Amino acid sequence: ASGGTGTTGQVLQSTGSGVQWADAGGGSGGYSGLVEINQTGISTSTSLNTASTTTYRGAKYTIQITNSTAYAMYEFVVMHDGTSVYFPYNSSAYAGDSGGNYQSFFSGDYLDSLATLKIQVGDTFHALNWTVSGGNLVFSASCSSGTISVKGTALLIKA
Repeated sequence: ASGGTGTTGQVLQSTGSGVQWADAGGGSGGYSGLVEINQTGISTSTSLNTASTTTYRGAKYTIQITNSTAYAMYEFVVMHDGTSVYFPYNSSAYAGDSGGNYQSFFSGDYLDSLATLKIQVGDTFHALNWTVSGGNLVFSASCSSGTISVKGTALLIKA
């Protein structure tokens, strides 16, 4: 486009009369595009995605969580009002190990400024957390025993 090759992370975007290079999340619509989430070896609280609360009202997360013997797929729509986190929608699919199945522990659609989803495999708990902190919506994960991997995407929704 325009005789150039673009830079890492850019995509071709239609201008209506041609094409141009643009940042992958630089669309003018109500979303920012997909952000990859790929973190392995999580044991303590680890930030997976941070988005400005001024720029983004929320996100749709599609993630896979794995440990050494089991895995689960989750989809969440998470939004905020600048202070609190809301879960208007979530769904899941999971496969267990010999010690038990993944189970979600989440009550209601609103948990002040910290929202936590606990997932159990056997006697081991893993936690997904969303907070509004320092002007950002922060998504993190932790593991009470062993390690987990979290892979997936976040579709950021503009404010």
